[in-house]
Amino acid sequence: MSANERDNNALAAAVTAAGQERLGAELAALYQRLEVELSPLDARCQGCGKCCDFAAFGHRLYVTPIELAELVRQPPASRQGAAVLRCPYQVNSHCTAHDRRTLGCRVFFCRLGDEQAHRLYERHHAELRALHERAGVPYLYVELTEALGRLGRSA
Repeated sequence: MSANERDNNALAAAVTAAGQERLGAELAALYQRLEVELSPLDARCQGCGKCCDFAAFGHRLYVTPIELAELVRQPPASRQGAAVLRCPYQVNSHCTAHDRRTLGCRVFFCRLGDEQAHRLYERHHAELRALHERAGVPYLYVELTEALGRLGRSA
């Protein structure tokens, strides 16, 4: 078995383990705590969709197996995302996975300062990593379009 096949199998196994219903509830609670912190910051998505075009915006979105398990409960809307480094859950400027979007999506706002977003991300990502440890789900940190491609969920 090649290293790539081992990586793909490890990711698939981690996502399967992460798909436990109780983990979805714990992830939702983590996201809710983040929303409470974001509320006074007036950080709202304007729905322009620019951040979902990873190549054009010059950034990448990384996810963990627990986030990925929640996200892939519904297949991506676009089958081209991985090929063009664009979120395959975006249709025009609309996020078709808004209620299941990842931590990285939840702290990325065009108008929120990078330092402020970074602090929020780091604090809540530490909680996410601890959730992986408590649940016995291997912690992996993989770029979204790569992860979806490895799982056979996009082009």
